[in-house]
Amino acid sequence: MNLRFLLYAFLILSAMNGTQAATNDGDTGGLLGTDLGRARLQADYFRFFNLEPIGPTQHLENGEQLLAFKPSGAAFRDLVTIYVRTDPKGLISMFQVVIARSFLDDPRTGVYARDLIKSSLLDCVNESDAGNLKELADEVQFRDVKGTLLVRSKLPTLPAMPSAAYLVVNGTTSAWETTLSSSKIKLTNETEENRPALVIEIRRQ
Repeated sequence: MNLRFLLYAFLILSAMNGTQAATNDGDTGGLLGTDLGRARLQADYFRFFNLEPIGPTQHLENGEQLLAFKPSGAAFRDLVTIYVRTDPKGLISMFQVVIARSFLDDPRTGVYARDLIKSSLLDCVNESDAGNLKELADEVQFRDVKGTLLVRSKLPTLPAMPSAAYLVVNGTTSAWETTLSSSKIKLTNETEENRPALVIEIRRQ
């Protein structure tokens, strides 16, 4: 069984099952606005990607805090950092997901980076905003870096040409942002940790 077959099987099963990191309790409100302590214990986003805190909590102005997380697994630990900001009540107000481009652009590992991007877009926001991001999430999962479809089937239905947001994901352009009903999404290609990276910022309005 070759690697390409395994990757295709992963993509198809992920599409059939929906977002890999949906919350267990059926909460459709998304991770923004939820208690970070509760999210770390109950949300599949933290558990599926085996996120664990690194370094001390940064105490910001007005009682806000900033925590950094990385996957516990050695394979991807050095390639991903997720920053979570909380308000004075300990509720999540912002996610910043930093993914090394070497991870995303590698044909062997990129499928896992794409799954993290998709889950970040859909799990962090409420149900309404997730609906607006669903087409982008499908693009992330089912287009290759050249913009062509990875899977030839009725699922998913994508526009013929890559969207402006997807052109940031595949490294063609530098930035894209949108404002939804209760969240703001920004995608940028930057230099982080001394290397090229895709940065996803998901912020509560």
